[in-house]
Amino acid sequence: MKIEMISTGDEILTGFITDTNATYLSAKLLDIHIKMTRRSTVGDNLESLVNIFEERGKEADIVIVNGGLGPTTDDLSAEAASLAMKESLVLFEEAKNHLLSWYDSRNRQMPSNNIKQAYLPQSAQIIPNPNGTACGFVVRIKKALFFFTPGVPHEFKPMIENFVIPKILEHPLYVKASQEQVYRYFIFGIGESNLDKLLETINLPKSIHLGYRVDYPYLELKLISENATETEYTRTTTQIERLVGKYIIASDFFDFYESIGNSFFNQNVLIYDKSGLSLDLSDLLKVLHFNTYVSIKDEQKDSMEIFSNGAAQAKVIYTFRVCIFKYPVGLNEVTDFFDDIFIISFYDKNNQELFSRTLKLHSKGATLKQLLSFTIADLMRRYALDLNPYVQYDTIKDYSPLNSDN
Repeated sequence: MKIEMISTGDEILTGFITDTNATYLSAKLLDIHIKMTRRSTVGDNLESLVNIFEERGKEADIVIVNGGLGPTTDDLSAEAASLAMKESLVLFEEAKNHLLSWYDSRNRQMPSNNIKQAYLPQSAQIIPNPNGTACGFVVRIKKALFFFTPGVPHEFKPMIENFVIPKILEHPLYVKASQEQVYRYFIFGIGESNLDKLLETINLPKSIHLGYRVDYPYLELKLISENATETEYTRTTTQIERLVGKYIIASDFFDFYESIGNSFFNQNVLIYDKSGLSLDLSDLLKVLHFNTYVSIKDEQKDSMEIFSNGAAQAKVIYTFRVCIFKYPVGLNEVTDFFDDIFIISFYDKNNQELFSRTLKLHSKGATLKQLLSFTIADLMRRYALDLNPYVQYDTIKDYSPLNSDN
């Protein structure tokens, strides 16, 4: 099954806005084991739109068009579709009533130019839009089924989930397409080029290929199989897991934080942050049922005293503690340090150190905070799942005394 997307609008073509709808759609299609075969971006030009609708209508099975359904003169998707189909635009009473109801419910009078949104190609099927004024619609151009959707993300996403995806699942070609499987590995601690180099040694069958996506601070490795035999599939996954298993933080679904929450269920966790970075640990904290996060910025306070006595003062027994310090300036054993070296230490309920890492993170600014926050979560995960907490990250310089790596 060939599924394509056409994004419309000068603002996307010129880079004034990021096409987050395209990223969202690609991910939703992968969830049903379909890889988008092509994405195009076209400006607000009637001739260009007509040409690409006719061209892709000859090649694709399904095309999802995003944008150009508004009331202004540069919203041209419906008109271009009618020209590509050689059909007239007609007033749809259902779309007109939706517009009137939308404005009435807000005690507003509909501007006269909004009626344009109710004119659609004569054979169109309307896609309801409870979240905005522009109804979507479905038409056939050449051999392809075209879904026209609004560009506003909070209108686009429900339309995809509630209408477009179900229609794709009903498509006669979907049964064949479902033989295409996409399995994902989420990987942290190794760069994309080094990951690719490691995987070069795998002798991939023709039925399987690999894809990469960066979602900082981790990578997504996609194993895409098309009619692969069970033997081919198993052999490939086994090789991948043998080569990069120590960097895999989740498989198939991104349940990274959920695995941490399950491991620390019913445990009291204290996270003491003396990094000075105002770390964003919200994703981690929300999966910990019982947690206390303390960020200390007052240099006059005795940091270790606060850390050691904080639990007692609060009359809470913490079964697990995390302490993050910026590396003390002036220590000579590290010869090439900058301000981005941190000591991350983990303690049990008796304040006995379980393990500690001294790490130099090769990032600055917001990415440094993001990388440090994620590293803390990964080290917690490793400890909880009885994995080696001294794993050597490819992308992070390590000054820790090392245990055996695995």
